[in-house]
Amino acid sequence: MDGNPASKTLTLPAVASGLLSTAEGFATTYKTTYAYTESGQLASYTTPAMGGLPEEKVIVRYNADGLPVSTSGTDWYTSQTSYSVYGEVLRTTTGEQGSRVWTTNLFDEATGQAETTLVDRESTSDATSGLTGHQVNARTYAYDLSGNITNTADTYAAVVDRQCFAEVG
Repeated sequence: MDGNPASKTLTLPAVASGLLSTAEGFATTYKTTYAYTESGQLASYTTPAMGGLPEEKVIVRYNADGLPVSTSGTDWYTSQTSYSVYGEVLRTTTGEQGSRVWTTNLFDEATGQAETTLVDRESTSDATSGLTGHQVNARTYAYDLSGNITNTADTYAAVVDRQCFAEVG
């Protein structure tokens, strides 16, 4: 498609390539190729083999509105994405069955501002995470009267991490 790259090549300088051993599966040149839909959207890209990992072709699928709904390669990276009528991402499903993660975004209908982002997991068998249920994180957002974000609060395993933002000027 006109204006879109067919490929990109990364060539590491001699200094950097000396740090990565070819015996460990690293090369000095890496080429990624791209394919596009008739409308110019990314249809797929192929990443080169590196560091012992094989070459991988990643495919992007779109809905009737031209919004990406899934991405897959060796695994399903994002198997489902749903959108609001305004094109906001409402929910994504990431990972393969048995280990999926759902991210759900809730928006204020009047302003369109993000209110809450919930991250839930399918499996609860990971005892090292400190989590006991399916919910991994819950993030809330707060705004000033001008619509600028003033803080976020993440709740993870009953611990709240609040980040505050202020305009400097």
